[in-house]
Amino acid sequence: MPQSHLNAAQKQRMLFSRRLIAALEILDVRASPTIVQREYNIRSNQQPITSHAARKWLMGEAIPTQDRIKILADWLNVSP
Repeated sequence: MPQSHLNAAQKQRMLFSRRLIAALEILDVRASPTIVQREYNIRSNQQPITSHAARKWLMGEAIPTQDRIKILADWLNVSP
C-alpha cells in the first residue's frame, strides 16, 4: 500500500518497523521474528513475547509498549 494512503497510526507502525529493522541490520542481526523473540526474552523480566508479536513489530502491524521499546533500544543500542 502506498504511504500516501496510510493513516497516522499506520505510518507510525511502519516507521517503527523500519527503524527496528535498520537497528538489527547495523548489529548484523537477521530481522527474524524468532531471533527478535529470543533476544528480547533473554533481556526482559516481563511476560515473554511470542514470535507472532515480534513478527507484527517487524511487519509494521503493531508497536510494542514503551517498556518493551526500552528493552529493545537497550539491546540494539539506539534511543527509544
